[in-house]
Amino acid sequence: MRKPSEYASRQTNNAWLDFSKKLEAISRSSYCGDINEYIDFCKKDLLQTKKGEADRYYEYLLSKVGDGKMKATTMGKKIREIHKFSEYIARDKAKYQAPAGFDDFFYEYLIRLLSADQLVSPVPMEHLDALLKVAESNPMYYTMLVLFGRMGLSSTEVCALKPNDLVADPNGVFIILKESDELRYVPEDVAAVLEHYLSIRKDCEYLFYNRSQSKLNVQYCHLMMKKLTKAAGVPGYSARDLRNTCGSIMFAYGAKPEQVAGQLGITQMHIKRYDNVLYNENLSKTANDLVKIKIEPPVV
Repeated sequence: MRKPSEYASRQTNNAWLDFSKKLEAISRSSYCGDINEYIDFCKKDLLQTKKGEADRYYEYLLSKVGDGKMKATTMGKKIREIHKFSEYIARDKAKYQAPAGFDDFFYEYLIRLLSADQLVSPVPMEHLDALLKVAESNPMYYTMLVLFGRMGLSSTEVCALKPNDLVADPNGVFIILKESDELRYVPEDVAAVLEHYLSIRKDCEYLFYNRSQSKLNVQYCHLMMKKLTKAAGVPGYSARDLRNTCGSIMFAYGAKPEQVAGQLGITQMHIKRYDNVLYNENLSKTANDLVKIKIEPPVV
């Protein structure tokens, strides 16, 4: 993992230490590199940057993509990671002594990138069907595929889930993503798949687990996808590819960019707790209700 930029202030470094605690090693290295690359580009501390610097950096990355020196997906990753860190600081400016004018200037770019066809490489539905078919004999694999492709969860988010992160209220079923303090609406078809999996899984700390009943990691997900794609006779799709498919399906059914962004965890979702009932104040449920594709529990 690279060293902090020479321009990074003590406050920014403190924010990074807090922010990175829950990241896995690979993610931590990626975030650190992209955040400090942006700070170096601006030649000033992150907390002192303005929208103008964000605009210039976006155009700089766009030009690299246009020249073929960077993949569009790499650009999307960089923007997403800077957005996440900026949003984290902006939520608690007082703690990190951020100026009043500091904000998450990158959210709007993620909305643009989500709408750009070149950043989304959806898995054809017949390939997703083939993957689900070969996973039917393994309820855990099947459920994880559904969370990637229908819910848009990342490998890290899926691995971190615990049974008590699934909650129900009169509005439906929700998943609590504790690491990012987010709440995601679970469509009814996905809730049925989860209910089936919960009925047959072992009593372990984490929702998904390995042979030793321990928490999974991103590498496990990678190997799982490699195994399933080979068995299904389809290209070597990753969990990220399935996640992109979730966004593409939602766009195809008329969801707005802001709704897709919310479902993929690109913007902070605000949660109110009232009498132990969770209320989601974003468009996630409405967006998912637009989608008419239905996934059934595995046939065993």
